[in-house]
Amino acid sequence: MTHRLALAESQCWKRIGTHGDRSCEELEYCIHCRSCPVYHLAGRRLLDRPIPAEYREEWRRRLAEIPETPDPDSLGLMVFRVAGHWLALPSSCLDATLNPAPVRKVPHRGHRHFLGLVNAQGELQLCFTLEHLLDPHGSETAGNPAPTGTGRAFPRLLVIKVRGQRWAFPADEVLGIERQPRARLQPPPAHLRLAPDHPVTALCEVEGRRVSLLDPERLVAHFAEAVR
Repeated sequence: MTHRLALAESQCWKRIGTHGDRSCEELEYCIHCRSCPVYHLAGRRLLDRPIPAEYREEWRRRLAEIPETPDPDSLGLMVFRVAGHWLALPSSCLDATLNPAPVRKVPHRGHRHFLGLVNAQGELQLCFTLEHLLDPHGSETAGNPAPTGTGRAFPRLLVIKVRGQRWAFPADEVLGIERQPRARLQPPPAHLRLAPDHPVTALCEVEGRRVSLLDPERLVAHFAEAVR
């Protein structure tokens, strides 16, 4: 045991083992150092070593912190960008955020909102575009900074679930989930308020961006109309 302990402390696997010159006689039986009792002993000593005082203190501080309680009067929003428009949907309807996937067109289904079928987590989903549903006057995104083109924006395929049915659409960038107090929501422009079926129901500010909040029920109603 003392001999093995001395070998473990000297990290023999780096000198005479599989990570060294392979001159260790034990390799004839163990083939690789990971099968050697000396290596196992070194691993056990590593896991059983005393906890550093700084590490213990760091975890004491973390566990003593009182977690922030979400404001019950706030909304969790998934914020994403389509073309030059920043949009948001309630995070409760988000089902998956996936890497972009090829979209296969469906013959004789040429609606401008409907792109085709896409493989989302092994299941074929109807895939749509939101570009034609956005404010044609562009007023809801007024003041938004233009995409920087720095290459740090990653397109994603978003899948939402509304009334048990999944719908997919591509986004040029996903900012993430943000909480927004309901009191800070602003009404949409007048021409959108006069269009009762338009999916934009409110505006808000997220990190200096003007974001249009979409109603998932109205949004999927447009999707359903496109494939009817």
